[in-house]
Amino acid sequence: MVLPTLELEHMDCIYQSLSQSFADLDSQLQIFSASSDFDVQVQLMDQLDAKTIGGAIIPPPPLNQYAPAMNNLAKRGIPVVQLAYHLKGATTDAVAVDGTEIGRLGFDHLLEKGHRRIGMVNMQTDYSTFSNLEMGADMALRSYGMTFDQVPQAFVSPTDLHTQSDLGNNGQKAANYLLAKYPDLTAIVGINRYATLGIYRAVTERGLQVGKDISILSLAGDLQYFQATTPTISAIVAPLELITQRAAVRLQQIMDRDAYEEPQIITLAPKLIERQSVYTRPQLAPSF
Repeated sequence: MVLPTLELEHMDCIYQSLSQSFADLDSQLQIFSASSDFDVQVQLMDQLDAKTIGGAIIPPPPLNQYAPAMNNLAKRGIPVVQLAYHLKGATTDAVAVDGTEIGRLGFDHLLEKGHRRIGMVNMQTDYSTFSNLEMGADMALRSYGMTFDQVPQAFVSPTDLHTQSDLGNNGQKAANYLLAKYPDLTAIVGINRYATLGIYRAVTERGLQVGKDISILSLAGDLQYFQATTPTISAIVAPLELITQRAAVRLQQIMDRDAYEEPQIITLAPKLIERQSVYTRPQLAPSF
């Protein structure tokens, strides 16, 4: 397994689950961890030797430019399963979360609670999972007479994940921009757990009360910290343990078969963890 880092909370969850899965499958697991740098992660992938590695499970870097690195592994005879997300152009197997359902579930939750002025701290990435997320959000909004194009947005970069000490900082800057430019927002969603962390900081530092003055929802990720905030923060979460288990089994299936077969993209549904950060508003007409 080639990870971008072991320092992030969800990466530890993946590592623990995969370790147990391979123990159950009676296979040996080797972990390679990059120094929180996607280019280093690709370098580690390039160094894998088909003579000693039977297959690889890889949470891909969040940019489609890294798809050739996935394909190169397969060309060198190393079966690959992408974990949690999948890259456009990568002709390898993947076990991923359903991005469309993340967006639909998250925005539908806010809309059902009466929110119509919803902002988003989004990510500048061409990941298919995140483009599907936007499509799912649009589906929910259209049922209320709106579209995703009308949602005020500010952006963070995928490379924000490189430095753990900076996590949340750019999300906070993006949220401050939204709050300043669109003071009538009643809810802000974060594209991931760390963007949401930044939103929480921005809101509370402005003296606003989460769950009363404004709602916050994390898309595509949870943190233990979200259970300790006041109020606790709601989140849409991927079933990481199940995704990891399925990826391990899928890799074993590929390794056990000599004949080529078409790569499979297996998607699993996310779920809403409803806590206290989303409050109910009166149903209002669209005001975009």
